[in-house]
Amino acid sequence: MSFVPKLGLSTTQVSGAVAAAIIAASIGLAAIGVLTYVRKTDPFKVWLVPYTPTAQYGGIFLYSNVIWGALWVGLFLVLRHRQSAGTLQTWLLFFLASLAIGTGFAEASLNWSQLSTVMQLGVNGSEITGPPTGQATSEVSVKILEGSSIQGNPGYEPGIAIAGKGDLITWINADVAPHTVTSGAGTDDPKSGKLFDSGSLGQGQKFRMDAKSLGGTGSYDYYCIVHPFMKGKVTIQ
Repeated sequence: MSFVPKLGLSTTQVSGAVAAAIIAASIGLAAIGVLTYVRKTDPFKVWLVPYTPTAQYGGIFLYSNVIWGALWVGLFLVLRHRQSAGTLQTWLLFFLASLAIGTGFAEASLNWSQLSTVMQLGVNGSEITGPPTGQATSEVSVKILEGSSIQGNPGYEPGIAIAGKGDLITWINADVAPHTVTSGAGTDDPKSGKLFDSGSLGQGQKFRMDAKSLGGTGSYDYYCIVHPFMKGKVTIQ
């Protein structure tokens, strides 16, 4: 006597309406992964920023839902009269294959080494301070501008902050979207976050860093991990 129930997946027939829902949901899941994978390439990096503050990932879910909805309506109208549109096993395998494709594309596109930084959600109005190295002589302020999460808008003001070796540099997020102040030229830079990394800054939150911690004069690039098109520079004189 078997204790494992026979599900009968290979013999259970599904109607056209059910098949339409499974197909649409499966392709919608795959679309999430594909859109995540291409979100940094032209022209998708512009199309996937439809509104603030959700930026690219909000666009990914918006467009994947549009794809799912359009497919479901279209397939339902075509298949609704069919009493049998294949077995449950066939459509379950199709669903799992689509899920695997979407997951594979999404995982291939993400920089998992940056996950801990992105997940550091701060409290509005609080401060995050880098390691102190001494008494600062003056303060240089950089503002993360409102609306900077939309590609094409200015991000940091000033774009090039000039400070002395004894100065304190302060970034404040004036935007509703979370941002980071992360050293490096972008997510593909192997030295990304090595010199400094604010973690996720909420609206009104500040990140402060002693210029001496950079080690000397010169120019240092930084960017936002959440919105990699946002770039700035610090010049130490």
